[in-house]
Amino acid sequence: MGSEFSSVYDKYADRKREIIDVLPNKKIVWAPSKLVILKKIHKSGLLNTTLFGDFNILIFESLASELMKVKSMIYKTKTFAGIAALKSSGDVVVWGNLHHGGVPTGVDLTCVVQVFANYRAFAALKSDRTVVAWGNIDFGGNTFGVDLTNVEHVFYTLSAFAALKTDHTVVVWGAVNYGGYAAGVDLTDVESVCSTYAAFAALKFNRSVVVWGYSRSGGRASKVNLYDVVRVFSTNTAFAALKSDHTVFVWGYARCGGNAVGVDLTNVEHVFSTNNAFAAIKFDGTVVAWGDEYGGGDATGVDLTNVKHVLSTSGAFAAFKSDNSVVAWGNWMKGGHASGLDLTNVVRMFSNQSAFAVLKSDDSVVVWGYKNDCNNVRKLAEDSI
Repeated sequence: MGSEFSSVYDKYADRKREIIDVLPNKKIVWAPSKLVILKKIHKSGLLNTTLFGDFNILIFESLASELMKVKSMIYKTKTFAGIAALKSSGDVVVWGNLHHGGVPTGVDLTCVVQVFANYRAFAALKSDRTVVAWGNIDFGGNTFGVDLTNVEHVFYTLSAFAALKTDHTVVVWGAVNYGGYAAGVDLTDVESVCSTYAAFAALKFNRSVVVWGYSRSGGRASKVNLYDVVRVFSTNTAFAALKSDHTVFVWGYARCGGNAVGVDLTNVEHVFSTNNAFAAIKFDGTVVAWGDEYGGGDATGVDLTNVKHVLSTSGAFAAFKSDNSVVAWGNWMKGGHASGLDLTNVVRMFSNQSAFAVLKSDDSVVVWGYKNDCNNVRKLAEDSI
């Protein structure tokens, strides 16, 4: 996947998320009239028909009506223009664009445990460990010929799905070039699966890693370095493997973390990621970062010593230091800019898609990042008191 497509999708995904984030607010969803919801959406400036095309006011009206019915929603997930809400009863309510999974024709959506979504299709894991899928056929909305029984978990790229089964095998379906085809790849004895936008990586019990999918998103790697792996991490288009000797090997799209030339990746304790960058905390308390400079890959001028823990949003990192202070870097709209904030005497950090919050020793809360996400992350911090 090229960088041009990645940046376009990032823009679409961010705008889509903004729409969804307007709706779950209980003051809106529990409103007595869908007109209140529509006014809120309109006021937010999210009705951009140039950007969304057929994701228009008619869909918003349907969406508003359906949300008012979902009183017992556990959580929701979404494709680009379809939404699925899992209810506490195990039923799934779906609405949106037909070609993005908004109409689950002929699919039994009862007894569902978890729902997964890629760009244009959904997959639901049921209590009997079977999986059903719906949406755009080319994106994994059709599971014909795929044995989806005894499934433990489902993973996804933009256009494909992978299911890890209880016998530790993996089956895939969806777009061939995005990980939906794995002929010739040994997908047995698998412990865990990780994904980028267009590729999968499977960590096996013998500590080796196998990959498949689009090469520029990590679907191809040097087999010499994919042994003795403890854990695999990913950005949108690159992977990082933490090895048993505490070194890190990276591959995939160079700009988004697939190239770490000049970065000392030895003595690494753990790896963190944003959409387009990685950060590694080392046993000596220092942190190194690499990848897209606007997504957290450049920490120039930030004191990353004596770090105890790191959190991330989709485009920024925050480091909690041993003196109970916090520093941040990366995309300022995603929480990478905290200049002027008093981030001392911190007890705990929190993050969501685009904002950070810290709980201080006096029980006060400081938030920063994208304004639409600040209220949500503030609530996380306040609820922990």
